Amino acid sequence: MRHPTFRSIAYSRLPDLVRQEIPDPLEQQEVLKLIDRRSANDAYSAVWIRAGDINVTMRLRDWRPNGEVIAPLSLRQDIAKEVTQELAHYSD
Repeated sequence: MRHPTFRSIAYSRLPDLVRQEIPDPLEQQEVLKLIDRRSANDAYSAVWIRAGDINVTMRLRDWRPNGEVIAPLSLRQDIAKEVTQELAHYSD
């Protein structure tokens, strides 16, 4: 595991974790769809973060080429926006 705050989680446990930890039914549904489209053979981690915690955000940025944020959707969308902006620097 990359850091002690990140714990491995089995793919089969993800849907239960989503239902338990994401109170918004629409966000639950979207996250469950994302999980369904991912491979059970990939490695998954769970981490508790404080919203806006720059330390976690920076760590995720460092790992970005080798990982994906699935939830929360707000963080996923922020990272997707950053990636799009970053790609613009390399597009001619």
